[in-house]
Amino acid sequence: MRLTAQLSLSDARSPRAAAFSLIEVMVVSGLMVILVVSLLTAVLQMDQNARRSSDYNSLLELAQGQLEMIRTNTYSPPTAPFGTATNFTTNITSTLGYALTAAGTNYQLTATNVTTIQTVAEGHLVTVTLTVPSYGKVIKAPLQVQVQAVMNRFSPGQP
Repeated sequence: MRLTAQLSLSDARSPRAAAFSLIEVMVVSGLMVILVVSLLTAVLQMDQNARRSSDYNSLLELAQGQLEMIRTNTYSPPTAPFGTATNFTTNITSTLGYALTAAGTNYQLTATNVTTIQTVAEGHLVTVTLTVPSYGKVIKAPLQVQVQAVMNRFSPGQP
């Protein structure tokens, strides 16, 4: 008895059918490069947004601190700073040190601090505005925060 093996065409694999073609490898490699670049771009954008948000919150806290310094004055118009005319206080060369660099040291920004106290029907409207004129390494856009409060004899902290 003799055993013979019969091979069908579907069982026989040619060397070309067992591997990927060069075009298929190049297409997949190109898609992987596109995915990696888009992922890195998204991560860098999230990092920049987180830093900007942190800096914005720091400026907001500084503006709130300036407002609290004004609030510590006894409210007794027409004595300063709560007069009958609008009072502007501008400090252009205010240097604000509030954040940490990657090395863990403080860095400072030069900001414009404008404090306005104006008479309104309920008392005096105090507006504190902090502006950093050129913020960011890539986008040179100004960063500005503003805090407002109405001061009168019923304000917290008044005798």
